[in-house]
Amino acid sequence: ILLRKELQVYSNILLINPQTPEFVSNKDYYIPHNILYLAALFPDITRVLDLNTCNDNLVDIVKEQKPSLIGIGCLFSGQFQSVVEYAKTIKSNCGNIPIVIGGIHPTNFAFEILSNCDCFDFIVCGEGEESFANLVNGSHLESIDSLAYRLNGTVFVNFRKGYITKLDSLPFPAYHLIDIKD
Repeated sequence: ILLRKELQVYSNILLINPQTPEFVSNKDYYIPHNILYLAALFPDITRVLDLNTCNDNLVDIVKEQKPSLIGIGCLFSGQFQSVVEYAKTIKSNCGNIPIVIGGIHPTNFAFEILSNCDCFDFIVCGEGEESFANLVNGSHLESIDSLAYRLNGTVFVNFRKGYITKLDSLPFPAYHLIDIKD
């Protein structure tokens, strides 16, 4: 019998856009739409940190914000190593704050990542809006589509049962949470 993880509702979220890796020659920064769509789901309890525009210390920011859940975007495989380093730094300096990642690399390698990287607690695979909202709202982990998680040392990957068919039902990205000039 698997012991169900106690339901957790998160009330303070920090979403992090990782810094563009050094090997990327084009340093034109982009608006992190992926994170802003997720932030729009819970704008009153979410803070957005774009590490391309912020020079403050990550540990200091996390300690100041005291998030109950941290989400880190990983749009492509070239960002994955830095995302791992961010998560390890947070876990070792800020306590055991749950960390969720999403993006194409985590989507393709969810089982392998959770099997080998204990710095991550959850992976949202593919479209993140509904899965992330269900995680934040405290749904049972096994009922959340496209969520990968670890329970009692075992990795589980819930398969997607459907896609968002009414894109107009999604809230507009939370642009007010970032400084566009940056």
